[in-house]
Amino acid sequence: MQDTVCISSLILLSLPTTYRRKTCIDNTLIDLNSAIKFSQEEFELLHSIQKSPKIVKMTVKALCRRDATLLTAVADLKYILRKLNNQKTSLFKSLAEALRKRILERPQPMTAILQYLHNPEEYFKENAKTR
Repeated sequence: MQDTVCISSLILLSLPTTYRRKTCIDNTLIDLNSAIKFSQEEFELLHSIQKSPKIVKMTVKALCRRDATLLTAVADLKYILRKLNNQKTSLFKSLAEALRKRILERPQPMTAILQYLHNPEEYFKENAKTR
């Protein structure tokens, strides 16, 4: 398990460098007469993949704080969903959909009660948006 985490981290660390050097990579593949060609869409996917761990990492850090509550967890999850929805790739849309599905599996009534008690006006505004 430790090796998998280490390898994943190394891959994620190398993505920005790979994206920055896309012109060099393309030129090298041409010089080598390689059958492998990268399209602009593939490089854009690489760029979007490197954003994903940053968004998730920030949210996980917020969820793991000592002063985190159910209300802050709800806010953090809304934040990550908003960030994932703002990205226009199918990868992020599928991540957001999987997260939404998982959130709906959790007990919602307790969360709704806490949100209402904390700020009734915001609770009603939020519910009006989702309907």
